[in-house]
This record gives sequence, C-alpha cells and structure tokens, in this order.
Amino acid sequence: MMKKTIIALISTAAIMAIPCVSYASYSDLDEHSDCYEAASRLKDFGIMGGYEDGSFRPDKTITRAEVARLVTSALGANDKISEYVTDTASSEADGILSVDMPDYSFSDVPDTHWAHDYIWMLTAQGTLNGYGDGTFRPENEITYAEFIKILVNITGYTPYAEATGGYPQGYLSCAAILGITDGLIFLQQDNATRSDAAIMINNTLDVPILTVTGYDFSGPNPQPTYEVKNEAGGGYQTLLTKYHNIYAADITVDDNEK
Repeated sequence: MMKKTIIALISTAAIMAIPCVSYASYSDLDEHSDCYEAASRLKDFGIMGGYEDGSFRPDKTITRAEVARLVTSALGANDKISEYVTDTASSEADGILSVDMPDYSFSDVPDTHWAHDYIWMLTAQGTLNGYGDGTFRPENEITYAEFIKILVNITGYTPYAEATGGYPQGYLSCAAILGITDGLIFLQQDNATRSDAAIMINNTLDVPILTVTGYDFSGPNPQPTYEVKNEAGGGYQTLLTKYHNIYAADITVDDNEK
C-alpha cells in the first residue's frame, strides 16, 4: 500500500466537496507558460480571467484601472463594491462621517467610468493613491513598483515598507521577503504584464496578513501594534482564508497496489 499526500483547497462554503484547482484552458497558455498555474488558480477563484476570444494575453501590459478591479477581486469585495460606495457617499451626505473626510473622487474618473467604484473603495481604504494634480490616470499602464506597493498594502505590511525606505525600495524589499515577487525578474520602472500580474497576485494570496491588534500608549503618541494572526484551525490568516474562506489542507490518500 502506498500513501500519497496532496494539498487541496477547501472552501467552507462547500459541504462534502473539495474544490481542487483545475488548470485553465487559454488559447495562448500551456503548461510551459510562466503564469500557467497562477492564471489557472486565479480563474478558479474568480479573481482574474481572460478575454472573450479565449486568450489570456500574458504579454499585454495592465492599466491602473484594471489593477483596481483585480485587487478588489483579491479582497473578495466585488459583490460588495456598489453597496460600499453608496453607503459611504450617503453617510457623508448625512453628516455621519467627519466633515474633514477626504474626497475620494478624481477629475479623470467620472461616475460613469467602468472602474469608478473599484477606485473609490480602494482609495477610501488607503490602498490606492492618485496624483498631486487630482487625477488617477486610470488608463495609464501600471509599473511594477506601483503594483507591488498596492499588494504590500493589502497584506498589511505598509508600516514595515515605510520604515525600511518607503516607496519604492522599501516596498520592493518587503515584497521580496514576503514572496510576492518570487519567480520574477523585472525592472521596477517597467510596465507590469498580465503574466507577471497574475503571478504576483497569486503569490500575495498566500502571504500571512499583518493586522493591527491594538495601540501602545507608553510614548507621547499612541503607536499601533501588529501581529500575524493564526486561524482557529491552525495556519496563518491570508487573503484566501479571510476574504474567500478557502483553506489549504493536507490529505493522505491510500493507493492500493497489487
């Protein structure tokens, strides 16, 4: 008898089912493609897909607006986005929020822009930033440095990135330590491709999230305290466990050999 140990991804929403990752079928990707596994995983999780013609277009660059949608998907917030924006706007209008609340709109992202709600929510959360002239430049291609900063932000490690040099070097170093950029070679000022974006998002899904757990009042100014939380069943809390209720599990299978 031979025992095989495999890793399965288990969703708490599924009962008596184990949704293992299936490999996506894109006309321009195969098992030798750098992003094949990442693209397949992200498609299964509903985070990143391809085009209507069945292609993935791995070498195509990605825009700032497209990244806003992808990050919202990684945070599991696609079905909550409109509600969040509406509630925030209504609260501001009703005077519930501070009168000093920042304006999260940009001069080049009208309400009718397809990515408006994604950009609004992520800016409100501090994940995205615009430019000093009040624009967001949604159709601009995003650089590796810009994309990496966003991914570090959503995993909670912004304080460490800022403390180790800030943008861009602090974020690039932090991303390398966390494994976000594993398997990639790039120049920080170059525009990110869909292939590398898929790999970085896929890596980010498994990074242990750093969470604010309280404040230290021993000094003149309160300072937040952080920790990496463990899940009740063991293992670190990640974007997958927190926002998608998906957990990795080791399963041993008995394979009877005659």
